[in-house]
Amino acid sequence: MSNAKLLAITVERFKSFEQKTRVELAPLTIIVGRNNSGKSTLIQSLLLLKQTLRDVNPEVMLSLDGTVDAFNLRELTFGWPAPDDPRPGMEEEPERTRGPTITVEWECEVDVRSAIAQLRGADLANLASQDAQKLAAPSGSSALQQGVDIASSATDGNPESLSTLVFRSGTYRYRVTGYQNVATNFTINSTLSNGPAAPAAQTIPGDFVDAGGRQVDFDGSFTLQWTPRGGEQGFEIEQSTAANPDWQVLADVGVGTTSFALSNQPNGQYFFRVRGLHPGQIGKYVTNPGNAVSVLVDQRSKVDITSLVSRAISNVSLTNGVFQLDLSLTNNSAQTYVPLVDLNVVGITSTSGTVRAINSDNGRNGTSPANAALFSYSQKLGTDEQFTPNEATDTRTLRFQDNASELFNFDAVVTAYVSTGGSPSASAPSSGAAMPPAASGTDPSVLLNKITAVLRFTANPLTKTVTVQLISLK
Repeated sequence: MSNAKLLAITVERFKSFEQKTRVELAPLTIIVGRNNSGKSTLIQSLLLLKQTLRDVNPEVMLSLDGTVDAFNLRELTFGWPAPDDPRPGMEEEPERTRGPTITVEWECEVDVRSAIAQLRGADLANLASQDAQKLAAPSGSSALQQGVDIASSATDGNPESLSTLVFRSGTYRYRVTGYQNVATNFTINSTLSNGPAAPAAQTIPGDFVDAGGRQVDFDGSFTLQWTPRGGEQGFEIEQSTAANPDWQVLADVGVGTTSFALSNQPNGQYFFRVRGLHPGQIGKYVTNPGNAVSVLVDQRSKVDITSLVSRAISNVSLTNGVFQLDLSLTNNSAQTYVPLVDLNVVGITSTSGTVRAINSDNGRNGTSPANAALFSYSQKLGTDEQFTPNEATDTRTLRFQDNASELFNFDAVVTAYVSTGGSPSASAPSSGAAMPPAASGTDPSVLLNKITAVLRFTANPLTKTVTVQLISLK
């Protein structure tokens, strides 16, 4: 609160001030008056407030940081009569006399986010009370040693109960005093080992899971989701990156929110975690951070490489009406590609019209582009997970239901990705590389609605042979 500014001070029954007196203050205030008119008293009232905030023990000698000290508040109260006061009725000291009243007015600007951050580690015993109830204090705090009241009960003669709220981890000690018959003191120790549990962040689904188990996103747009624990009044989302590992508050969202969308994120690895905001005695209780989830943004564009690969076919067979072959692909271009590398069967022709693909990754039968049968080669690349020039993939087995053991053709399109955002994976075109048209997105149907060439495989179950040729559809 370094920008706080005093506006005014009001004193009453303090030393020479009997009546309520208000003095407005400016950034520079000059107090002028005759001797014993109260100039020093105004300054000492502020010093008295300072001591009150610093040490609430009433038995401590009052120090005004000046030339006047006092052993107790009686010496500073206007009109407090002495026991030998000669005025009628004042031979004995009265039981109660109103002490001084000192009021200050100030204004300041508060950074709410910084204030919340400070409250996380604040000493709750020194925070102001609310509704005249003090917070419970951890063992060893000054509030506990001084016996701060935190709750009371007045149901005399009936079973009674007291309750209080604690908002941070620690061991708390309570002293309960009864007033019926003989006073009985006893102590209850309790431990708050954890506050409310943090929300559980869910795995951010990427477009591809690399060999390191990382979720890889291709366009920089993804959604963070989490599961609340219940009772939250809002959530705080934190983010760190591989380049900047320090956690930073990304956003605060309201009650009932369970997701947060991000878009156009540059390449890099991102980490996220969520805290819950629960009601507190003062402000809100912020939970410990929940589990961290991550996503690697590596912006990529999809390209058609059908005309840039050669094929190797092996292990052709026909068993119980199932025709199968093993197929590997070789990159004949000077370009390095990255996952996803896919072969899509986009059409099948036969005399009976009944031949179907039966083991595709997406469960489709390959009879048309709308039902393209997907066979992924992303897991058939080398350990670097790149489809480099002249590299041959491992084989995939393609199976077709061919109950009539008839000759059939199937058309295939091969697609892959190129990195477009620089690091973390770079696959910029090499000199002389033929770059195919690019498209964004990871939908298998992307590029399949504008096919310009196909690999046409002719399968002969009788001879157990397969031939292939590149067919241009321009």
